Amino acid sequence: SERIKNRELVLPNGRRTAAIGGCASTLKSAVMGCGNRVSCSGDVDCAVGESCYSDIGCGNPLMELNSEFLFTMIGVQTPMDEAAESTLTQTLTTFLEPILEDSNIALDSVGIIGDPQHLGVMLDVNVKFTGLYRPPVEQNLGG
Repeated sequence: SERIKNRELVLPNGRRTAAIGGCASTLKSAVMGCGNRVSCSGDVDCAVGESCYSDIGCGNPLMELNSEFLFTMIGVQTPMDEAAESTLTQTLTTFLEPILEDSNIALDSVGIIGDPQHLGVMLDVNVKFTGLYRPPVEQNLGG
């Protein structure tokens, strides 16, 4: 996301400076690859197909996030088959990835837990999300 790509820091004296980051092809590889990254201050410092990611918390330990949600869909006339399950997980992944990236969370997987329960015109689906996260490093810019 633009919040962590090519980020500038504003120093107490008002001067702007580029945040030092690391090159990676995706946010997930940037979060996972702390310590193995080519330093950068912008995308121009990175290889083709990579972006410069900064402020991803490399000074903190990597945390795995697991979350489960129950979705109730109303107006569903038929049980969910494999194609519908695949469409749901792909749609949730596409929708959630950019939102979670704004919080420095790399979405790892979205999957349906158990069998969706079809109850007349309602469908209950338990969904599990997993991701990776490094809390941001506190920055001391003097002052």
